[in-house]
Formats: sequence, structure tokens, C-alpha cells
Amino acid sequence: MIKSNENGDISSTYDKRILLRNMFTNESVAIQMKLSPNKVEGTKLEGKLCSCNNYEPLFQKNSWEKLLQLASSSAIVHPFHYQTVISLALEKLAKKPVVVPDRANYIRSVILELERIQCHLLRLGTIAKGISYPILHQRVLLLRRAILAHIENITQPASVNPFITFGGVATDIVEEEVVSLYQTLSKMETKIQKIKTRNQRNPLVKGLLKDVGFISRETAKKLSLVGPLARTSGITADVRQSDPYCAYKDISFDVPVSDFCDLFGEFLVLFDEIIISIKIVRELLQTLPEGPIHNSTTTFELAASNTIVRVETPIGELFSFVHSRKGTEKGTPRLIKITCPMKVNTQGLLSRITGNAIESISTILLFVGEGWGISG
Repeated sequence: MIKSNENGDISSTYDKRILLRNMFTNESVAIQMKLSPNKVEGTKLEGKLCSCNNYEPLFQKNSWEKLLQLASSSAIVHPFHYQTVISLALEKLAKKPVVVPDRANYIRSVILELERIQCHLLRLGTIAKGISYPILHQRVLLLRRAILAHIENITQPASVNPFITFGGVATDIVEEEVVSLYQTLSKMETKIQKIKTRNQRNPLVKGLLKDVGFISRETAKKLSLVGPLARTSGITADVRQSDPYCAYKDISFDVPVSDFCDLFGEFLVLFDEIIISIKIVRELLQTLPEGPIHNSTTTFELAASNTIVRVETPIGELFSFVHSRKGTEKGTPRLIKITCPMKVNTQGLLSRITGNAIESISTILLFVGEGWGISG
């Protein structure tokens, strides 16, 4: 059935509505679906599937210093990635070039990769729980707990204050923590590889995920998908390589991709990304430079200008545009616009659902990420 609204626009009548809620921000969106007897014929999103809807107004009303505190204390999905975005933006806008010490850049990259690992483990745990696979759920969450402990050990001295700060980082990594983290990651790499290998052959996993949520490489390119969702369809784009920041210019690593183009492919890509991140952190620890962890500048004078900052979050590229007033870090930016990867990937999610069997919808929605899940 087709009907016209009061403006004369024609829209489809949808048969089913699923509410998604974000566990971090408590925001909600709805996916409406047009159903045939056996599959989804069409989809529409009500609301914005974006984890930073509430951030822009806050960021534009507060000083640069307060922005970092908000990125540390607010319900933000990837706090260290947001701290990096804010710090890089101010460092780019400074009248005099801000030279971040090499050691600080390496420590920044270590924390970003640890955050990537724990986020991927959380997603795998969510997927495992959703497909009633308690053994996998327990194993990946135990590994995540170990990573969270190391993140806390490294950043805890900063308390609720930002760890990644203007010109560097707040605290150093002590030698004992370097040794302990290196040992944890070496053991974890072996465990993750075994879990991945075992589940590649698992008929339960393959039966639920194989050929579900298919997105061709051509469609992924057309929709400009990013992150693991894009890499599932063979696209290797990664800001850490194409526009490196922090210490990524000094690190050589592969971007894992899959040619399965479905949920099973993304499931395996998440494991591969964890393994790559482990290798990155171990190399960073092996080559960690000596020296200071913070630029000695006490006040950062800013020009009235604008800049673009791109970082690769666990879910994909986060793009930000910042227009700054003349002043210092105690002043307020004039404008901050953020495009989070989930917003970019929205059409990819809808494409995944459309054309699939009705019974596969809940499984597809397990892969949304960034804290989004079915409400109720």
C-alpha cells in the first residue's frame, strides 16, 4: 500500500518497527521495514544512528580545556579517540607549531590500539551472546577484562582528567607496565588466533552468519562505507595508513579484509583486527622512544582558522571539522562538526537488512556496534 502525507510526498507503509537504543548515550532510533511473507522488501530509519548527536552542542559551548574533560567523563563510546581528535585539532590550529614528543605519540597510539581491542572484544561478546554462544561470550569478555585493566593501569593517574592532552599525554608508561602489557598481548594473540580458527569451522557460527547481510564490494564503494563493515567487502581504506597521526607513520601493518561480504566475513575481520592491533602495540612497546611525554608550552595561542581531523575509530573513520576563534585553549571554538562512522554506515546497515530473511534481522542488528542494540 502507498499513501501520501500532508505535503503530497509518497511514502511506503511499513509493516514492522524495531527500536534500537545506545547503551552509552541512551539515544534511540527506529528501523521500519516493509515485509513480504519471507523477507524484508524495504527499510527506513527514524532518527540518526550516530553516537555523537549530543556532543556537538556541548563541544561548541565549552572551552577547549573543558572539551577534553567532557571527552573523559561523558558517556562517549571511544573516549581516547575523541580526546585525540580534540587534541590534534588544537595542535593544528596553534599559531606556533605544537611539537608532540615522540614518546607521547607512541603512548597515544598504544592507548588508541588498546581501546580498539577492547571495543572489538565487546562487539564479539555482544554477537556471541546474541547467537546464544556462551562459551565464546565468556572467553572474549575475559580477554577484554585484561585489556581494560591495562588501560586503567596506564591512565589511572589521570583519574577523570583527560589522558591524551594538548601537546602530549598526562602520564608515562612505567617499565613494569610495559613488560606486563607485552606479556599479556603475546598470550592474547595466541588465544585470539585459536578462537578464530575454531570458529571458522564452527557449523553454528557459519550457519547463522554465512551469506547473511551480504554487501558487494561495488555497493560498499558506492555507499562510501568505512571501518570493519567496509573491510568485510574487501575495501582496505584506513586513516591510520592513508593520513597517519600520532605514531602510525612509524608503524608498518596490514589492513585485514574479507571477500565474504557478509556477517561471517565481518566476524572474522574483527578477530583479524584484534590480532593486527596486538602486533601494533607490541611494536610500539619494543621501539618506545625515551624522552618527555608532554610539550613544555604552558599556553597554546590559537589563530582564527579552521582545520580537519580524521582518526580511525574501532568502527571506522571519524571526520571532524573545527573552526576556531583567536585565543587560547581557555577559549571556546566557534564551530565543531563531527561525522561519526556509524552515521556514514547507516545506509550499509539498511542495505544489509533489505532482501534478507525476516528471521535474520536480529542477527544482523548484533553487528551494528558502538553500543547500539535492540531495545526491550
